[in-house]
Amino acid sequence: MKSTLIKYSLFGFLSGLLLFLILFQFTESVSEGVHMAISYFTMFILALLVIPATKQLKRNRGQINFKQAFTLSFLVCIAISLGVGLADYLFTAVIEPDFIDKYITKTLDTMSKTLSPEEFNNQKAAFLQQMVTFGSSIAMAFFMVLNVCTIGLIVSLITSYKFSKNS
Repeated sequence: MKSTLIKYSLFGFLSGLLLFLILFQFTESVSEGVHMAISYFTMFILALLVIPATKQLKRNRGQINFKQAFTLSFLVCIAISLGVGLADYLFTAVIEPDFIDKYITKTLDTMSKTLSPEEFNNQKAAFLQQMVTFGSSIAMAFFMVLNVCTIGLIVSLITSYKFSKNS
């Protein structure tokens, strides 16, 4: 299991890192909704890497139980999420250090166009407070790691159930 874990974790980490660095560079000009859709789709595709990892473990061992399959698949997902989180941090802190300011400006502009003046002022205050609390590059990267881990958890549970059931 160790060699399979190292192989797929390293591949997942590097894939997450590189795909998201590329994604951040090429989706800057698209709308926020399209960017989010592409990001979540990419997270899901990366999480599917657990399927070949679990298949290889099953091939190597002949049969596997749920715990073995889940341990391998979720650890691979954690490696993927760390790669994605590192990409997010590098992009927001190093490559595009004014990303957070641009995000705040763009969000407030969208809010001002879609909300009434009174509702805008209420939402603006809440949004700015959230950005003070969670608006650092480290916090944004941490939330990205949590997002990928959540998707990975779901994929890992399904994959582990399927492969342990077939053993």
